[in-house]
Amino acid sequence: MSETTIGRCRTKIRFNVSGQRFETWLQTLEKYGDTLLGSAERDFFYDEDSQEYVLDRDPQLFRYILGYYQTGVIHVPRYVCMTRSLNLLSLVHWFISALVY
Repeated sequence: MSETTIGRCRTKIRFNVSGQRFETWLQTLEKYGDTLLGSAERDFFYDEDSQEYVLDRDPQLFRYILGYYQTGVIHVPRYVCMTRSLNLLSLVHWFISALVY
């Protein structure tokens, strides 16, 4: 691996989703480079002062979106109510399909 590649693998990305913080690796997001978070489109949400990406979305649902980037599967536990599941599907569409349009 080149030094540049190693550096990218070790780059942490921080999200502030309505006050709750999440972290993941840049490499994890870039596996899905045609999606909103996997591409440079995410830079629209970057806040220079806090050095994190700021999203005004439901943080409890965002964990499932982030889980998709980490595993390639969207898993919604049974205890999540149908209304929240529908909201999740809306978020999935927004995050994962955003660059298709």
